[in-house]
Amino acid sequence: MMTFNPTLIRLCLAAAVVASAPVAQAQDAEQTVSGEEVRRLWVGKKIFARSPTSGLLDFHMRADGTTQLSMTSMNDTGTWRPTETGYCATWQRIRAGQERCFTVVKRGGTTYVLNPDKSISVEVLRVVGD
Repeated sequence: MMTFNPTLIRLCLAAAVVASAPVAQAQDAEQTVSGEEVRRLWVGKKIFARSPTSGLLDFHMRADGTTQLSMTSMNDTGTWRPTETGYCATWQRIRAGQERCFTVVKRGGTTYVLNPDKSISVEVLRVVGD
């Protein structure tokens, strides 16, 4: 008759849990937000954000495709449109009116807007209004 060592079983189970933890964390680490979800969560509301250089800003996306941005150093207006992985924006002053597309992701409890090179454009601090 075969006997089982309870200590050995506990050690094997603990090792299995530890070994699977990085995989679970990697799967939960980042979730892309679709343009339709951006529309549902942000349109008609004021989004307060912080840039990687700690500059604070807010922007407002409207249902008609217009948008407004306020920063300490300037204000701008433009247009936006949803994409599969976020949105594209064209500002009158920023980037001389050239469109740039952004990916919106959730990492844990924080939402980030990423530049095309996947660097952080802004961290969303809060969304206010209805």
